[in-house]
Amino acid sequence: MSVDTIIRGGTVVVPDLEPRQLDVLIKGGTIVGLLADSAGLEAAEVIDATGLVVIPGGIEPHVHLGIYQPSDGEWFTETCAAASGGVTTLINYFFHKDSYFESLPPELEIARRQAIIDYAMHLGIMTEQHIDEMDAYVRDFEVTSFKFTGHWKGYEKQRIGSDTRLDDGLLYQTLEKAGKYPNVRIPVHSQNVEISIPPFAQPHEPHYLKRRTPENVVGLDLWERLNPGFTETEYIFKALYLAELTGASVYLVHLSSAETVRILRERLDLTKYNSFGETCAHYLGLTVDSPCGVLAKVNPPVRREEDQNALWGALIEGTLSTVGTDHCAARRAIKNADDPDVLKVKLGFPGMATMLPVLVTHGVKKRGMSLTRLAEVFSTNSAKIFGLYPKKGTIAVGSDADLAIIDLENPKVASASWIPGASDYSVFEGESMYGWPARTLVRGRTVWQDGQIKVEGGHGQWLPRRA
Repeated sequence: MSVDTIIRGGTVVVPDLEPRQLDVLIKGGTIVGLLADSAGLEAAEVIDATGLVVIPGGIEPHVHLGIYQPSDGEWFTETCAAASGGVTTLINYFFHKDSYFESLPPELEIARRQAIIDYAMHLGIMTEQHIDEMDAYVRDFEVTSFKFTGHWKGYEKQRIGSDTRLDDGLLYQTLEKAGKYPNVRIPVHSQNVEISIPPFAQPHEPHYLKRRTPENVVGLDLWERLNPGFTETEYIFKALYLAELTGASVYLVHLSSAETVRILRERLDLTKYNSFGETCAHYLGLTVDSPCGVLAKVNPPVRREEDQNALWGALIEGTLSTVGTDHCAARRAIKNADDPDVLKVKLGFPGMATMLPVLVTHGVKKRGMSLTRLAEVFSTNSAKIFGLYPKKGTIAVGSDADLAIIDLENPKVASASWIPGASDYSVFEGESMYGWPARTLVRGRTVWQDGQIKVEGGHGQWLPRRA
């Protein structure tokens, strides 16, 4: 038997099994064998993974390309960043006020030319037209996830030039339409912006939480107080109740607070709602006291140590299913990060390159998370939730050879000086972290190795999904 590639000597993490030493056989971009000993087999390429761990390539379910600069260009730079962090598939959030029959094809053409990893899309529900056309999007684009951004309520014109109000009525209509499909997911941003400060409010706009906060509270501490965790939790009650009424499946994005974890444990078992919870790497690796300061301004905000510990517990035990990054490329100058007023600092930062090191350093090393659970939250669960499994998200015969070969023992310092991408900073700058990929493979081809991108733009492929 002759194959294209053999990965020899590594500890392979196969979901549902204990990690074990196996050789991975790859042919035509697909895994064709897992053997205890591949001696005697011929291959065009043999990769020595001795002392390393082989895990399924990451499925990044929460990416925003084209926020502060055109997505034309970012589809290359940011998929390079993803590959450097062992991410082999991303799902990008795409928003437009017009019909997606007009706006999505040009975006897919840019991705086709530039992406070096595989990709899918979540489409934003911005208008009633989008709801009316959802059946056609599912049929013609084979897209099966549609985001509802209720925290934009009141700022629709500012954000996308739309006159449609993103209120509870539109949320209900979205869930009602989605409830017809067993495999359609509705990612929901959970935030009551009538209690918390709206994320797009101008710094001079009055707000009762600002009046209540002492003047000496600044930076991330202030931003967190203006967006308290219970405003996330309150919205979840509504979203899950409407999902129950309509039969829809909700995906709760970027959960950030200990209060949300408490309610999900005690009162709102997500499995009973056929729904799922995601947190993000920055909530697991940063707090309001982290040295990066306002570079880490994001919505929902990074919170406090007690929130971080609660999120880790929920992720390890299974209350939460997935991890994303809310990745957004931005340079320091665009972000306005040097302004002393946190309300004038723009939201978002890059994170795809550092998600896996956060999980390994703060989860596996610090909290004893198993390698099997690492593979589940980094890859397998997102693949299952969003209709990509078993093509993606596992190491099994017949699956795509999407793999991250990682080093658990030798730390490396996070730095924008070597991490690819359009951003000129990392919120984890200077932190010594474990779990960086020595090599990342997408469909059997090495895309990242020893600090270098190994392919041209266009290697990535569009991933249709079935409802």
